[in-house]
Amino acid sequence: MFGWLNGKRRRKERVIVQAQACCQTIGDKWEAFNASLKFKEDVALSEIIATFAVPIEQGIRINYPQLVSKNGGTIMTLIMMSLAMRHPDDLETIMDACVRAAEINGMPIEPMDVLI
Repeated sequence: MFGWLNGKRRRKERVIVQAQACCQTIGDKWEAFNASLKFKEDVALSEIIATFAVPIEQGIRINYPQLVSKNGGTIMTLIMMSLAMRHPDDLETIMDACVRAAEINGMPIEPMDVLI
């Protein structure tokens, strides 16, 4: 009788599990990115994130296609969530930098619930 409700719940659970795995991967890539590339001190965090987002976007599209919304707006959201999880004390700074990075790269930002 309520099969559609169970289907929606299962879809939400799959999205959550995949998003957690994706965020872990992005976080690991961020740490490696920071360790391998040295930017000048005057380079803004938003510019660094914009540079980081380019290859990450392709990785998400290939490895986690179910997390990519029609216009790709969830990609920067995943990056923002990943960085915020790694650096919770800098949440506001990270969110602002990700918004500016999205503008630099011409990437929209939208909530993950568009996938559910």
